[in-house]
Amino acid sequence: MAIVLRSADTPNVASGRVRKLSDKDVSDLLDAGKSPRSKELEQYQAYYAGNAYEGRPHFFSDDVALQQRKPIVTYPIVKIAVESNVAFAMGEGRFPTLLSLSSEDDTTFDDQLGLSKDESTILDAFNAKLIKLARLERVFRQAYRMAQAARSVAVVIGFRSGLPFADLVWSKLCTPTFGDPLDPQKCTRLEIRYRYVSQWRDALITGGEWWPQVFEYLRVIDDTYDTVYLPVAVWDKTDVGAVDRQSPTKSVTKHRFGFCPVHWYARNLESLVGANYDGAAIHDGLCGLVEQLDFALSQRHRAAIYGGDPQTVFSGVTDDDTLGATGAKLRPVVGPNQNGEWARGFDGLGSMQASGGALKRGVMHPWKISDPAGKAMVLSLPGDALTSLDNDAKDIASKLCDALGVTILDPSMFGGGGDLSGRTLAFIFSKQINRVSQDREDIGRQCMLPVLNLFYRALVAQSSGVYLPGLKKMLPILQRFYMPITGTTSQAWFAPQIELKWGDYFEPSDVDEATRTQTSINAYNGKLITLKTAVEHLRGVFSLSNVDQYVTTLAAEVSQRQQDAMATQQAMVAPAAGNPAAQQSPAAAPPASGNRSPKQKQPLKQKKAANA
Repeated sequence: MAIVLRSADTPNVASGRVRKLSDKDVSDLLDAGKSPRSKELEQYQAYYAGNAYEGRPHFFSDDVALQQRKPIVTYPIVKIAVESNVAFAMGEGRFPTLLSLSSEDDTTFDDQLGLSKDESTILDAFNAKLIKLARLERVFRQAYRMAQAARSVAVVIGFRSGLPFADLVWSKLCTPTFGDPLDPQKCTRLEIRYRYVSQWRDALITGGEWWPQVFEYLRVIDDTYDTVYLPVAVWDKTDVGAVDRQSPTKSVTKHRFGFCPVHWYARNLESLVGANYDGAAIHDGLCGLVEQLDFALSQRHRAAIYGGDPQTVFSGVTDDDTLGATGAKLRPVVGPNQNGEWARGFDGLGSMQASGGALKRGVMHPWKISDPAGKAMVLSLPGDALTSLDNDAKDIASKLCDALGVTILDPSMFGGGGDLSGRTLAFIFSKQINRVSQDREDIGRQCMLPVLNLFYRALVAQSSGVYLPGLKKMLPILQRFYMPITGTTSQAWFAPQIELKWGDYFEPSDVDEATRTQTSINAYNGKLITLKTAVEHLRGVFSLSNVDQYVTTLAAEVSQRQQDAMATQQAMVAPAAGNPAAQQSPAAAPPASGNRSPKQKQPLKQKKAANA
């Protein structure tokens, strides 16, 4: 699916609207292009990204109340929770294996949609190639990450240079439409709209300076076209929908799929009713608590900064005393500079301004007190001064972890050197495992399988020019899943039944592996379980992806070993068949020395007695 982008035109000076935009102008123009839903989703995404406080005065500024400032410490607890869930659900060795129930022959039950064992094997192998070439492991991990951060995510599929791809779009930029009577959850249209800032300069207009310029972008994907509009410059807050009126300059691509190649994944959405098409973010309703944690940590940091630099106090010193050399004093800039812009430094404290009157400190700058009654002392915080702030921050963080459903542990608690069993770790992380298990089921059924079905349908509709190993064998199988609708001339897609086999949450220890292996052997030898059940029990120990195929391979190897053993035995017997001496019975053959039977040894004893 090709997408053609056209560059924006040079600003039209003749219109009289072109001007140098201030930071406030840019902010107002960007904000005017956002709907209330988009602003809400952007806020959730900002708390995940850690930039929810942009635009507030610095935390060390005394111009506004403390709660109105930007926290100097922004602890990314939402991102930590999201990344932890992604690692638990689909981390290394935990991504699910897609199986089409290859051990069963469904053709006996349904000759139209049922798959034989051979067809199931073809489908499983094809899915593995599709996931690899489309990089769907990375796509699904990122989709899970984005849905946790901002409730929902749009997945756009297609083919580029003959290979499958899947792009992800943040929910705050999208407006989906659902209108299919056969499948109310199917996205029939997706609108991607947002405003962005670009820099431009002109020798005559800007005098060689770089000026900011706001553009509006629009892309619409439906069941026939993928339309990308020419970005339009926005100069006034009333320019809402200006890009929609640029139909003569839009770029249109016909994707030829016959359906909208978009899947809308809403995390843990209970029901799709009306305009309720967004799911649940991991921190829904918890943004205030996240902010309080940042303020608690910032206040502790502020106290440590002030207390860590002890205050020098002089007493009994007159104003006429010259204590020592003075120098420049630096302080952060907390207001706009001469250009009306807020200056920020790389250290997070803003730009620094110098002013006089600071008393120099150091071994090379001794202080001299001429008044005999004068003295100097240093005031510092006592050792437990930060304890209350520490306890407050820890208490808020603990409550946040409970609400987010994650377990954050100190690595030092695992420093004993012992090999913790998977059962022990599962107990420690039981709360988070329960949450992730629900998410696994949700994203598996509501995102992974629907996206695979989009690829299946796209391949049936447009397979020419697509490179996928096994596609020639796969197409006849996929075409059977389009069934005619009774009383109409149209067809409906019936998705193949695919099972998701998820990986274990924890790698078993050596003791776990030994115990599990011996249990399987004992149960199988005792004829309490089948071979498949025994292998399934050991799937996590030996990293088996497809148990059915493994059992088939194992049975074939056992049969081959038996045949090899029989062939070896026959090969050992074959030479003896042509040797008459070798065909004598053991009784007729001369006994080896020291191996005579009692009856054979008796004449020898009699002979010895006669000689005596």
